[in-house]
Amino acid sequence: MTTRIHRLDLGHVMLPDSHPRSSDKTCPIFSYAVDVPDGIVVVDTGPRTGHPLIDELYSPVVVSVIDALHNKAEFYTVPEWAHIETQRLRISADREEVAAGIRLLHTPGHQSVAVNTSEGLALIVGQACYTCAEFSAGEPAETDMHDPDWWTVGRDSATRLRDLGADIALFSHDPTVHQRT
Repeated sequence: MTTRIHRLDLGHVMLPDSHPRSSDKTCPIFSYAVDVPDGIVVVDTGPRTGHPLIDELYSPVVVSVIDALHNKAEFYTVPEWAHIETQRLRISADREEVAAGIRLLHTPGHQSVAVNTSEGLALIVGQACYTCAEFSAGEPAETDMHDPDWWTVGRDSATRLRDLGADIALFSHDPTVHQRT
């Protein structure tokens, strides 16, 4: 049984002009480490490189990516952050358990993670919703999408994740924790 999720505060990352929130110039970025019986699993919902701490964390580890996202770097917010060396890449299926109690969930453009903890189900929503408020409302902001056509896809991902009934939800760009009421 997974016992704990640790937030890794990676500071702020510079946003390129192509990013929907580029007017913010930077955004906070979080990854997560999960205690599992065999050690620790580092979870990042949009496998990325180019951030020094992420490169240091991920350099020796295998990275699981949902098959629907493999070779689809153009759908990532910052495509160059999606590069993973072939020898470190593990292709996974939607809802596949990649470690004890940890399942990857396809949320187009990124991936989310479901974690069974001793306190119940936790979701690492990642970028499926940029903020806790968006997740709580079930409505990702249109301004977070690269294109208005992605808003329906984003809303569908938020609905799918919310329907799991997780006890808590964590985010890649918002330190606020969503608690099920």
